[in-house]
Amino acid sequence: MPGGNVIWPIPLTRLPQWFPGQMGVKGSDVELVLRSHSSGAVFYVDPNHPNASDSNDGTLPSAPLVTVARAIALCQPYRGDVIAVMGNNAWQYSDSSLGYALPIREEVVLNVPGVRLVGVAPAGTVGVVWEPVTAAGAGTCITVTACDCLIEGFSFQGGTKGGRAIFSSWNGVTTFGDNLIVRHCTFDSNIDIGIELDYVWFAEISDCLFASLDSYAIYANPAGTASAYCIIRDNWFIECLAGAIIVPEITQSFIVGNHIYNSNAQGGALATNQGINTSAGSGYNMVADNYLSCLLPVPANGDYNDFCSADANDAWINNHCMNGPTTTNPT
Repeated sequence: MPGGNVIWPIPLTRLPQWFPGQMGVKGSDVELVLRSHSSGAVFYVDPNHPNASDSNDGTLPSAPLVTVARAIALCQPYRGDVIAVMGNNAWQYSDSSLGYALPIREEVVLNVPGVRLVGVAPAGTVGVVWEPVTAAGAGTCITVTACDCLIEGFSFQGGTKGGRAIFSSWNGVTTFGDNLIVRHCTFDSNIDIGIELDYVWFAEISDCLFASLDSYAIYANPAGTASAYCIIRDNWFIECLAGAIIVPEITQSFIVGNHIYNSNAQGGALATNQGINTSAGSGYNMVADNYLSCLLPVPANGDYNDFCSADANDAWINNHCMNGPTTTNPT
């Protein structure tokens, strides 16, 4: 499962018992100790910790920060910084009376390039629970406006219906969300859009679970600017209402090894473009070895040609329908 696959090689280990810092000042210990990275720091975030405060420097696990936003503000470009977000007991079926019940409930802008944002939940499969803070649940948890960022190990939930988990965006002038990696995350019900890409090059989305989203799992607005050179692989999509991989303007990208279940397609109902859609750009995508809960072209509602759409310049190779492998692009 996604959240349990996070491997966390931290760039810094601190030993306060050897480098105690200034008495009475939390987090004043020597930062540059036993480094496995040339310059990076780890900033710990844990709103459930009794010593958590955004006035801490965040580099000591026993004196963490409260917010991810403060951790981002402390990061520096390409220093190798890691934001380590501790686990919580906010999963929707957990017993909140056991404590550690506060989720990450923020809407942040990841605007520092070269930062790794990781949810540390070694005892669970879905990841560290993160919800948007907007009262109606319609906000965006993480807006990415910097290059070379990595996000992993979170379970995004809506709290209330609505919301978007991750939006990687170009502002039309200077900020780009290129080279983004999103992996080992869960996108749960009540989130409307899991991941939205706007003019993102060289993104990789892998080993994620998208379960019963109210709208799109992975989405690119056809009215926006096309993304390119992306890899979308080895993800699991279950009953995403508006579609699983709906990236109609994407170009020169690789979509491989995904598993997509939608009961409309499986049951023969109308399921237009609820599977994979790469139809409106310049194409040159390779879409291969995906597993689809639809039938080969009949034609009928819910078949391969209804469930998916391709650009004429794409190469769709050996995708697996319920009754056999495909040999053509969907039309």
